[in-house]
Amino acid sequence: VADGFDQHVALSQGVLIAAGLQIALDLCHDFDHLLEIGLVEVGYLEERPEAEEGLFLKEEQDLIIFIAMQIGLGIARKRAEAALQINKARLDVAQRLAHLGVWYWEIGTDTVTWTEELYCIAGLDPLLPAPTYAEHSTLYSPKSWEVLKIAVETAIESGEPYQLELELIHSDGNIRHVNAYGLAEYDTRGCINGLFGTVLDITSRKQMEDALRESEERYRLLFESSHDAIMILEPPSWRFAYGNPATVEIFGARNEEEYLSQGPGGLSPDRQPDGRLSAEKALENIETALREGSCFFEWTHRRIGGEEFPATVLLSRMQSDGKVLLQATVRDITERKRLEAQLVRSQRIEALGQLAGGVAHDFNNILMAISAFGEMTLTMPDLPESDPRRTYVVFTLEPDGDGTLLRLVESGFAQLPVDTRRETYDSHDDGWTRELAELAEHVDGT
Repeated sequence: VADGFDQHVALSQGVLIAAGLQIALDLCHDFDHLLEIGLVEVGYLEERPEAEEGLFLKEEQDLIIFIAMQIGLGIARKRAEAALQINKARLDVAQRLAHLGVWYWEIGTDTVTWTEELYCIAGLDPLLPAPTYAEHSTLYSPKSWEVLKIAVETAIESGEPYQLELELIHSDGNIRHVNAYGLAEYDTRGCINGLFGTVLDITSRKQMEDALRESEERYRLLFESSHDAIMILEPPSWRFAYGNPATVEIFGARNEEEYLSQGPGGLSPDRQPDGRLSAEKALENIETALREGSCFFEWTHRRIGGEEFPATVLLSRMQSDGKVLLQATVRDITERKRLEAQLVRSQRIEALGQLAGGVAHDFNNILMAISAFGEMTLTMPDLPESDPRRTYVVFTLEPDGDGTLLRLVESGFAQLPVDTRRETYDSHDDGWTRELAELAEHVDGT
């Protein structure tokens, strides 16, 4: 220790015992800081009287103590300066993270001091002097400047602090929203000689608040103007907490209180169309929505008056104030079901019409062929009109149990002699049999 200390202390006699050095070390507690204070010169006379007691004279002891005290004060100052720098660095980081700038205004000299973060908030160069109070009028929107000016004048006159939400104009022209705080500073006589305060950049928070407000307004409009019933279900019973105006209308309630008093069980029949209990099936759908985030299904609801109606239901999981809720969106599909049923009936009628048309067309083709055999007998050139062998064919369709009976009535042959009748009939027998067989096969197939 003595060797290290000797590098910075010059002694005229070359003697300085460890006793004096120990006094210095007791004050500084850290030899590393001792090396930072620089060179200390100590001078003695060439001739020195002998001390009566001890190794040093009284004056020498006082000198050693004085040197040690100066060393201690220097070390303490260095430590304080280092701690101040550390604290300032930490404060700068904290202000930067919080987007918080600090300012001071000395009224007498119109001197304004800003921290680095305040320069950043305003978008100004921190190497330049801070704007004077008068120049602050260009930093704020006209409306904000008027509000700030009145608050500052009041603070100077009465010492009343202020807290304002202002629009600060950034150097890039964009508006920054800030919270400005100001306090009066007093001198030793109790007179106000300055103001100091902070400027907090709340632009991000303001933007989030505006976005949230717009979102809430859109949701409110959708909620209140929706033609679908929208209601909120709360745990653990999953009863309806509140609903929109459409809920009251769809369920036939006089008001929201009457609707909420029913509970989910009062707005559904005991069983659903598949035969399952409504309460059991509803619980399954709720568990699915909680697990997967949503659940969409068809449901039969019951109005307060007792009328049942078909509906689609969308259960959506949501959170509010840390609590899990369910939003149920119910759409009355009575009209849709009616149109679907009407469409099915129309499609069936159309299919039957197409089938009937096809059958009639095939009947006509076959019957025309059958009729042709009879007409051939009418157009035979060697048979005069009065000839009794001319045949007349009449076809009729008659219900017969679950089927249809085709009746063919042919007149004319009976007027002929027996031999001639058989001969004429047999001449057409093959054609009649073939055509009638095709007709029978077609009817059986359709």
